[in-house]
Amino acid sequence: MLTVLALLGAGAALAAKTIVDEDGKRKSKRREALERRRATRDRAESAVIKSDVVAFVVVEGPGMDFDEKNLVDAWLFAKRDEVNMFGDERGTKYEFETPLRDEDGGRKNDKYAWIASRNPTKPWIARYPKHWGREPDAQTRDYVKLPGGYGFGSSTLKAWIEEKMAADEATKAMEIEAASPHASPHASPAVKEAKPLEETTRAEKEEAEEQAEEQAEDAADAE
Repeated sequence: MLTVLALLGAGAALAAKTIVDEDGKRKSKRREALERRRATRDRAESAVIKSDVVAFVVVEGPGMDFDEKNLVDAWLFAKRDEVNMFGDERGTKYEFETPLRDEDGGRKNDKYAWIASRNPTKPWIARYPKHWGREPDAQTRDYVKLPGGYGFGSSTLKAWIEEKMAADEATKAMEIEAASPHASPHASPAVKEAKPLEETTRAEKEEAEEQAEEQAEDAADAE
């Protein structure tokens, strides 16, 4: 009787430690828990890998002119150790190996449009001269071509650049006029400062001429 009870107790203990899977195979609960943990970890790793891949999307935006495309190409070459041929960080993975077309090639992206969408700050465009100061903080949300080869931006930025460029041109014109030997005395402060010197030279010349005339008259009287 005791032996029977012992066997029943052992069977119950074994049943408590084992389960039957979907295929009807018996396995321990410990192994089942281990397999579940592994499955959860694999799903997590798959999610990380998938999120690291850039999905294909169709990008839209204003086209680039020939000059800006040249600037982009020069930037890609200069940053070739940091970015790939599409302007993304080196090592970037794409859903279809390239961001320029989908799997069957039915949808496509322009290379430069993609690069612009991934680099909204346009690092290939030369930044503004330091003496211009900081660009306007509050800007309109429109998108226009900027003067001076500065790419595209808001109309607020366009007006600011035009103002700074006009000021630079005016300063340059004043400097050229001031350096000219035939500059008008009213052209710039630099020329106005030179006016008293010109008047002094003219007065000395007139005085020298008067002295020469007096000496000539004295010589004539002596004869």
